[in-house]
Amino acid sequence: MALELIRKENDIKKLSDEQLDGLADEIRRFLIEKISRTGGHLASNLGAVELTMALHLTLDFPEDKLIWDVGHQSYTHKLLTGRSGGFDTLRKYGGMSGFPKRKESDCDAFDTGHSSTSISAGLGLVEARELLGQEAFTKALVLAFRRPTVMNLEPGRCKNILLISGAPGSGRHTALKLLAKLLEERHLLTLAALERICFS
Repeated sequence: MALELIRKENDIKKLSDEQLDGLADEIRRFLIEKISRTGGHLASNLGAVELTMALHLTLDFPEDKLIWDVGHQSYTHKLLTGRSGGFDTLRKYGGMSGFPKRKESDCDAFDTGHSSTSISAGLGLVEARELLGQEAFTKALVLAFRRPTVMNLEPGRCKNILLISGAPGSGRHTALKLLAKLLEERHLLTLAALERICFS
């Protein structure tokens, strides 16, 4: 099983095309099995599997920063950063959080709750990086957000931030189409940072 080969961040990049083809189904089976015992956010995570895989194939963790606007969609991110063993204690006292937590992993850039904080947090990280002169600190900052979060966003304000929009249950590939449409509408960034996405 390909999921067993992922013990730390960026291990997904070592998988063969054949292994990647079955990974999404493995992740879904794993999440259903674990969440049925511990409780947690199931549907929202099942709908974000391929999008999260694509991000992990593209970004280099922990150097690149991924901020979730809807933090409870980060279960696949936790799996792809080597935290599968924590799912037996998901949302239990002293166990793994149901949201991104910096104390759990350097790959969690921001302790996100439910929504509408990602853009301000992302802008803060970018500004801090630039003030400190850490040009190589972040190649891409990606925000997985709910569409209402950016409805009033100023075009061009999110320099160096790539915005990813996808709603749970919107279909396996619809999220990327929504991203392209939103970027075009808001005159933000191009898709160059996602050049290695293999789920079109």
